[in-house]
Amino acid sequence: ALAQSAARPIALSPALLVALDRQRRAQFIAQWRAAFGP
Repeated sequence: ALAQSAARPIALSPALLVALDRQRRAQFIAQWRAAFGP
């Protein structure tokens, strides 16, 4: 499944990818702090 999805053309702009990565990182940090503390 991963190979098939990787073979598809991706219609996302770099700016959108950066924004998604930033949001994903913020969510990860929030979950980490909730689980393990600051």
